[in-house]
Amino acid sequence: MFSSFQAPLVGGRSAAFQQCLYKNTYTGYFDGNTTFFTTASLTATTKVIGTISASIPANTSHQVLGWFKSPYTETFKFSMTTDDKGLFWIGTNAENGNFNAGNAFITTNVSTVTGSVSLTAGQYYAFRYQVGNGPGPGGMTLSVSSSQLGSTQDLRGLSFFNPNTNSI
Repeated sequence: MFSSFQAPLVGGRSAAFQQCLYKNTYTGYFDGNTTFFTTASLTATTKVIGTISASIPANTSHQVLGWFKSPYTETFKFSMTTDDKGLFWIGTNAENGNFNAGNAFITTNVSTVTGSVSLTAGQYYAFRYQVGNGPGPGGMTLSVSSSQLGSTQDLRGLSFFNPNTNSI
C-alpha cells in the first residue's frame, strides 16, 4: 500500500538522518487546500523532537515534515486531533508531488480521527502533517500506537528528518 525505504539515496549515497521532524509555521488559515503552503508566508521552522502537540495562534498554520521509522512489523494506529482543519499522510502519498486532500491518510476538522496501517520494521515512511487554525485559539496533537509500542505522543526514536533532501 505504501512505499518505504531502507535508506533513501541522495545523489547516489545513503541519506543522513537526524532524529526529529521539521515544523514549518505559516501566517494564514490552511482550510484543507494543500496548495496553501506553496504561497503562504513562512514565519518559522522548528525542529520537533518528542511530541507533535502545540497550541496554535489564530490564523496560523503548520506543516510538519519528515520520516517515520517503524520499530516493528505490525499494524500501527495514528490518531490526529486538530482545531480547525488537519490532514495527515504517511508513505508515498506524503512525498512532494504526490499529496492532495483526496489521498490523505487522515482528514479531520475539529475532532480526533484514527487510521490504521501495516508497517515493516526498520523501514522509513514519508510523513506529512498539515493543520490550520482560523480565528480563536487552536491546537494539534498526533499519537501513534501498536500492540508492541503501546500508545504515545512521544515520537523520539520514531521520527527523522533528512537534511540532504530538505525533509522528504
